[in-house]
Amino acid sequence: MGFLSGPAVEGADGLGLEESPAEALRTGRFNRVPVLVGVDHDEERGAVLGQELAPGGAPMKPDEYEPAVREQFGDRADAVLARYPLSAFGSAGEALAAVRTDSAWSVPTLDTARLLAQWTPTRMYEFSERGTPWFRGYPAPGFEQRAQHMSELAYLFDLDLSRT
Repeated sequence: MGFLSGPAVEGADGLGLEESPAEALRTGRFNRVPVLVGVDHDEERGAVLGQELAPGGAPMKPDEYEPAVREQFGDRADAVLARYPLSAFGSAGEALAAVRTDSAWSVPTLDTARLLAQWTPTRMYEFSERGTPWFRGYPAPGFEQRAQHMSELAYLFDLDLSRT
């Protein structure tokens, strides 16, 4: 179940969770308040762009895409490559970002929203703005970042990220 399947750990007060967050959502054993849950359409673009911009980094080459998918998805790689063919994207980095966004963010967020909606009023959004600002002081990335990780914060909190 994605990001809800991690371990339950003890807090600073020495008390731990009696069950995992995923189990609490499946069974309805949680504080039932209205929930707004969202995801950025291009969540992983920032991570892939960061790898490009890191010291020694470079844009992903087309022949690096398939091995990267095979390494991450193992015996499911053929299905992933069929659903996300490199030819459908402008670059290998864009393709890998789409695969990682859907598998690590979009699908788990939708699954979580569906679980929540069984028990409490739940609304889900997908932030998909294409003209989001890039991080101030960093060189321009190799492809359009779009609605990547945290890009909605400038809109939610009226932040001006484009100032120098």
